Amino acid sequence: MGLNKLQELNSGDDFQLKDGFLITKDNSKLLLFINPKLAGTETEKSQLFVEKLEEIQQQLNQEFKEKPI
Repeated sequence: MGLNKLQELNSGDDFQLKDGFLITKDNSKLLLFINPKLAGTETEKSQLFVEKLEEIQQQLNQEFKEKPI
């Protein structure tokens, strides 16, 4: 579904599906689509959510730093 949306925006050629994951053609980035349950006005809770996502990103980057895609 995400790839279809990107193709509608004429950005679909820059991405590919690999093993069910949406990644950039150069295999350097994995795209995730998140539908947060928090309202836009809940900025304090949203900030905690963003901080946790960044923490997870750092952990994954470190874990898979040397592994080929």
